[in-house]
Amino acid sequence: SGANDLNISTGNTNVDYSSVWPNNIIDKNILTTSEKTKTYDIQKSIIFSAERNEINYVDMDKMYIAIIGDGGLTGGMALEALNYISFLKSNVLIIYNDNGQVSLPTNGISISGNKPIGSISDHLHDYIQKKKQKNNDSSYPDKQNNIFENLNYNYIKIENGNNIQSLFNILNNIKKNKINKPTILHILTKKANDYINMVSPINVMHSIKKNEILNFDFDAIFGKYDNVTTSVYNRDEEKQNICKETPEYIEKELFINLKKKISDLDKNKVENVEPIQYDKMFTKKTFTDIYTEEMLKHLEKNNNTIFISPAMLGGSGLLKISKKYKNNIYDVGIAEQHSVTFATAMAMNEKLKIHLHIYSTFLQRAYDQIIHDTNLQNVPLNIIIHRSGLIGEDGATHQGIYDLSYLGILNNSIVISPSNHIDLKKALNYCQLKR
Repeated sequence: SGANDLNISTGNTNVDYSSVWPNNIIDKNILTTSEKTKTYDIQKSIIFSAERNEINYVDMDKMYIAIIGDGGLTGGMALEALNYISFLKSNVLIIYNDNGQVSLPTNGISISGNKPIGSISDHLHDYIQKKKQKNNDSSYPDKQNNIFENLNYNYIKIENGNNIQSLFNILNNIKKNKINKPTILHILTKKANDYINMVSPINVMHSIKKNEILNFDFDAIFGKYDNVTTSVYNRDEEKQNICKETPEYIEKELFINLKKKISDLDKNKVENVEPIQYDKMFTKKTFTDIYTEEMLKHLEKNNNTIFISPAMLGGSGLLKISKKYKNNIYDVGIAEQHSVTFATAMAMNEKLKIHLHIYSTFLQRAYDQIIHDTNLQNVPLNIIIHRSGLIGEDGATHQGIYDLSYLGILNNSIVISPSNHIDLKKALNYCQLKR
């Protein structure tokens, strides 16, 4: 079946299907969720709508595809929908990308050690390993079904998901023969490769920026123009028209102009005037750096502070803390709702100071828990909110622009937004007070 026979939802915010399908098909056949755990619910809703004939582009004879990663399967919505899709016997193909990392691999050590978070991942990898043992040894006792099979899903496994040809053959076979019940396509993949893992920490593969993996030496590249002056370059109008659009011309022009501006600034310096020492006025450390340093000081005096994070140890500044106080760190996986209730219950212990680290945009998922479990019962939980405000590189779904509005209306909440490192240190001291 062609593109018009597919409806796809994905938990990847950066997927670009424009090179595969025309825009008029993308708009109505592909829905991208803000994060992983909502993927199943979208497909469930599309099919339910189809049964009621509410949207004319959905046909129950077509194939519906949900794409989700192993990290997404730790979230509540995914598990709820997984249960309901099977119950409805919906004609859904769930492509489950399993790279064995589950959470963002920040290489942080928590109370559960340094391993993927979640018993479902453990169960599936144990299931696969024991299947291999059974194939190699006929006397090996038969293994029970995995969780998907027990939920009445057809289960198909691809051992090497990085093998494009193997993946294509399986998908083509499914396309040709169709599916008659909910089906899991379990694809085992490997993130990055040995070379990238050698030259760069594995967690950067979560969101790759230009030149982040294979860095280029820009000083070496631009060094060849160190002796270039404006007189060297021929500014004849005819030659400019010929070569002004070439990358080499543009590169030289940028360098020449920059060098000239620096030279002009040097000439215009006022004698006997001390330049402003900005490095002495402002710290170069980020709020995350300062938070880590301050909490290490608190822990040296009293190690009663517990840190909880839904799979964001690295971005929350908890890696240095985890190296020395691993039993004070809880990484609960990509499960924000659970993290809030879990932290709230722990904060009921007056002997402990609980710091729940969570990104602003992800905190929105747990708003119900914040209202009913934390605020209503006036529990002294410290929620350390990261990435508040505009976060340019992370896209529209990750902007932390709503937190002040939805937290400020809670009657028992105190919202502190430090404007500098001194305010931050005072706020952290307040968090350690009994209240």
